[in-house]
Amino acid sequence: MFETGKLAQVTSEMNRYNLHILGVSESRWTGTGRYKTNTGDLYAKVGDENIGAERTMGIHGCGSINNNGERLVELCASNDLVIGGTLFEHPAIHKLT
Repeated sequence: MFETGKLAQVTSEMNRYNLHILGVSESRWTGTGRYKTNTGDLYAKVGDENIGAERTMGIHGCGSINNNGERLVELCASNDLVIGGTLFEHPAIHKLT
């Protein structure tokens, strides 16, 4: 977000989706195909189809949803949260880590 225009783009998208809070986090590649978070391993794929979950996720996911992804979408929907990584278009190489 230190590049010119990135903060303005994020601010614009927050306004477009009527978001008041945005969490920015950093993930590290563990070499096993899973994210390492402070709560342990989480392997949730939400895919790119958001039919019925338009308020919870965008259309810029990758692949198809798995069981943990379904649980994540349900958790976010029931708590009025948004899966931010699916809101913005990213190069394919950056979608999967």
